[in-house]
Parts: sequence; structure tokens; C-alpha cells
Amino acid sequence: MVGTDVLTGSLSRTPGEDVGSYAINQNTLTAGSNYVITYVSSSLDITAKAITITADAKTKVYGEADPSLTYQITQGALVGTDVLTGSLSRALGEDVGSYAINQNTLTAGSNYVITYVGAFLNITAAAIQATTLAATSVTTSSAVLNG
Repeated sequence: MVGTDVLTGSLSRTPGEDVGSYAINQNTLTAGSNYVITYVSSSLDITAKAITITADAKTKVYGEADPSLTYQITQGALVGTDVLTGSLSRALGEDVGSYAINQNTLTAGSNYVITYVGAFLNITAAAIQATTLAATSVTTSSAVLNG
């Protein structure tokens, strides 16, 4: 550029906020009538946001209904009005023991990469209350009369 000549105007990009590649365009960028600009386009790349979801450990007593399987976002955050959809699941089984809680269908959509940290549903033994009844001994006698 010569002397005090300057570039004026601005670049623009193809609209979009989801994961993808968006073209950066020359838009109104100019150097005035004394220059011919050779514009080399580029792009703005939006990549997926990383979040970590951690399942909450749960416990139930043998024979009871399963508790709700819940989770927390422990690293990162959702943007704007984005929400998590789907649900967690757990390994099958009803006997006393530990059962893995899995990600199942839980997702934040294609704009996120989820790192899932699982937990366990622990089924504990049911308590049985035994009551001992007091025993009473009754002695009876009978007489037979012949007559």
C-alpha cells in the first residue's frame, strides 16, 4: 500500500453455529480504486465441544425398585439452550452385587464430544427381621371315671 492508503470494509463468513466448516468471504473489503485485491479465501472451522458426564453411584436394597439413574456434567458446559437427551442404563441383574451404569442413549448431539465416566448400582442384601415367639407350656390332666 502506498502512503496513507488503507484497507477498509470487512470480511464476512457463511452463517452457522454448528460443527462444520464455514467460508470466510471478501465481503466489502477494499483498498480503493487504485488497487486490485486478489482475495484468497479461507474458512472458519467449528469443532465439537468436549464435555465430561459422570454417572452418580446408586444403591438399592434387594427386591426394591431401581432408583433413577442420574448424572452430572463434571467438565465443560452446554451452550445456550442445548440440552442432554436420552437416558442411562445399567447392566442386567437383580441379585446382591454391583452393576455398571452405562451411557446408553445419553447425548448432547453432534456439536459435542462426550467423555462418559460410569458408576455402579450396588444392590445390598435385604434385612430380614425374625421375631421369636415366647412359648408357653400347658400341662393338662384328665381323669376317667368308671362307673
